Amino acid sequence: MLDLGPGAGLDLLIAARKVGPSGQVIGVDMTEEMISKAEENIKAAGVKNVEIRKGLIEDLPVKSSSVDWVISNCVINLSPEKEKVFSEISRVLKPGGRMVVSDMVGENIPEWLRENKNLYSACISGVISEKEYLSGLRKAGLEKVKVSERIVYQSDELESFIKSSPEISKDIKRIIRELDIKVASVKISAYKPAL
Repeated sequence: MLDLGPGAGLDLLIAARKVGPSGQVIGVDMTEEMISKAEENIKAAGVKNVEIRKGLIEDLPVKSSSVDWVISNCVINLSPEKEKVFSEISRVLKPGGRMVVSDMVGENIPEWLRENKNLYSACISGVISEKEYLSGLRKAGLEKVKVSERIVYQSDELESFIKSSPEISKDIKRIIRELDIKVASVKISAYKPAL
């Protein structure tokens, strides 16, 4: 099992239990700080079947056709090169392997919001539409691509995310309504075709 952007490693620990002692879990993160934190948590949990590798999700340090599962929790939306991420997921999955990710998608996000660096951490600035996301996975060669869960944020929830950035207009509620901005959390699964 491969986790893209595992952060402090909580999902790695859950995955380690799921795959059992004979399975292997790999986490790929780009920051030394998060790798160190994950390694501390893995050591404290006494887990032996987890490995953290430093790398980018657009260029995974993982052999082709070597993993059964790819997971990720709200990380792919942060990549400026999502097509590369989708291609990398397809590359590293074994034939018949599965991807299940939780991520953010959005519609009608104006460029001035996309350019706001503070909203990257709120997982808004980097989103693409659900249609683009699913299409990108299919284009990368994955099949049975589907959304199994979708939580659409209401305008007041979206307003609270956006208002956390101090330079954003106080009249953000009107802007959200007029531009019909939509942001959702989705759970997406896909398979690499079996040989």
